[in-house]
Amino acid sequence: MSAQKRLVWPDVAKGISILGVVLLHIGIGVPEGESTWLYQINTWLDPLRMPLFFVVSGYFSTKILQYTLRDVLIKRVWFFLVPYLLWVSFELWTKNLEWQWVFGNEPLTWRELGLNLLLGHNMGWFLHALILFNLALVAVRKLHPALAMLISFAPVLLLPLNEHFYFVGKAVMYLPLFFMGVYLRQAITTFVAAVCRLNVAALSFAVITYAVGYFSRGWWNQFTGEVALPWYLPGMDYMGHEEVLLMVRFVEQTFQLPMALVLAVGIAYVPYVSNFFAFIGRNTLPIYLGHPIALTVGYHYIQIVGKWEISMDGETLLQSTWFWTIVCMGLSAAGGLMLWSVSKLPVIGWTVYPPSLPQIQQMLMRAPVLRPTSGKD
Repeated sequence: MSAQKRLVWPDVAKGISILGVVLLHIGIGVPEGESTWLYQINTWLDPLRMPLFFVVSGYFSTKILQYTLRDVLIKRVWFFLVPYLLWVSFELWTKNLEWQWVFGNEPLTWRELGLNLLLGHNMGWFLHALILFNLALVAVRKLHPALAMLISFAPVLLLPLNEHFYFVGKAVMYLPLFFMGVYLRQAITTFVAAVCRLNVAALSFAVITYAVGYFSRGWWNQFTGEVALPWYLPGMDYMGHEEVLLMVRFVEQTFQLPMALVLAVGIAYVPYVSNFFAFIGRNTLPIYLGHPIALTVGYHYIQIVGKWEISMDGETLLQSTWFWTIVCMGLSAAGGLMLWSVSKLPVIGWTVYPPSLPQIQQMLMRAPVLRPTSGKD
């Protein structure tokens, strides 16, 4: 029997997601980077980017419904936890050095590092989210799917904590989408198959839902003043602008998900382009963890020394927003390549892709035991 062929569209979807994240970080980091057309295109993809990633992650997590807590810890959480603890810590250390030089910050303490990692207040927050989302999924695995889906909306109850714990907002927006990927896997598969056949009903559904999401955000953007809606649960009296925006963004991205799937499926049929996005999607982890380190060391450290006045109208190459945008794209690629190369090294590569815990146990059992000599040798 031949091996099952790997689906292309999920890899393309993850490739779109990670490239969008990289472009976002570049646009924010380079002065006036938000004015480039690359950033503007990425803004259009914003409601599709991370939702698509978490739906695809859930799509391939249905096996967790058969896992015990021990299974999910050793077969899933372990593989997220090791690179998260090691490489995010390294990224935080490099970024803290920049802040020391620029703002005079104090060196990063172990306590600050630990709290940062625990709360997910860092560039690797998506790994932090996947760890907690997998644990949440195994916790509700025996419940009826409808009840489990309802529970995935529970982070809304924690909205009063959003100002202090940023992960609350991430959970509000992405935990239900992760659960959708799990419990609506068959529906997603059927929809994708219909899109592949250019089914008019499926394509029309994607267009209509996208329009609903788009206009819901447009309606919200009309409210430029302070917003306050009553909150009837403990923790706060009113939902402010940021809390309401989280809900609006969730509605926007949920309704636009069908179009995001159409986009991923469509790109999967484009020769060469699909190969590029699929390759990126298969290497999401080293790119995601490697690019912020490369941007900090290769761009921000250099800017501290050079002190160039960068703008879209820069008179010289080193003062040009576009020049540094392109440089940062190269640095991001180099950062991903660096971490991918590290993953191929013996032992050190385990920091990116750790071996399974049973494998480690077997290696330890096979390791030679050093016995004390008798003193007669």
